[in-house]
Amino acid sequence: MNTEHSNPTGTQLGAASKSIRVLVAEDNTVNQTFISHVLTQLGISFKLVADGVQAVQAVNEEKFDLVLMDFQMPNMGGLEACRRIIAQPGHADLPIVGLTAETIGDIQSMCMAAGMREYISKPFKRSDIEAVLARLKFNVSPIPMQNFDHDKELLKTTIDMIAAEIPQLADETEKQLLAMNLSEAKRALHTLKGHCKLVGELAFADFIQQLENQLGQNQLPVADSIEHLKTNLRVLQQRLRLLSQ
Repeated sequence: MNTEHSNPTGTQLGAASKSIRVLVAEDNTVNQTFISHVLTQLGISFKLVADGVQAVQAVNEEKFDLVLMDFQMPNMGGLEACRRIIAQPGHADLPIVGLTAETIGDIQSMCMAAGMREYISKPFKRSDIEAVLARLKFNVSPIPMQNFDHDKELLKTTIDMIAAEIPQLADETEKQLLAMNLSEAKRALHTLKGHCKLVGELAFADFIQQLENQLGQNQLPVADSIEHLKTNLRVLQQRLRLLSQ
């Protein structure tokens, strides 16, 4: 048996997407449903609030990476809520994106004056949100909803199961590698790869495939590759836990 340690040949280490937590401040239930659907498809965890007062409170209670803020809401509008949020300690760099159906006046100047980074005009599409995420340097792994027959309950159940299995499969992989049972280690990796593909983590799945290929050639991955696997499985598990909330 050739147990030479080697890296995946000439390929960068694919990584799992880090969790993104988004606050959505929107009072219109139709828009709430649409945004929820889009963020679910993009594999993004989110919280919904219905006015600016609740938005200001939410950012003080929980860490968010991004806020989607409607302009017109009861109790406090989005522009005022944005000003209050970024004026608070620790929130100055929080990206806030306006959501507006306004067509009168210089919308961009209004957003910038309030401290918003971007705005999206209503009605908007999934591609509009994706474009903003890309400009703000957020990397996401869209979930192929067709894998779940576009059934959100099935998606949640599957995500819960995968998140629970990840540490078991990670431990099994490490145990079998230490025991030099390469075929069993390869079997555990194969299951992990399938889970990653199911939820859209394609880059990380490609990395796991490289490890599988090495084991199939009776080669042990180097320690750095195993550490990369373990670290990114923890990242993936955290992301899935947030998505299932």
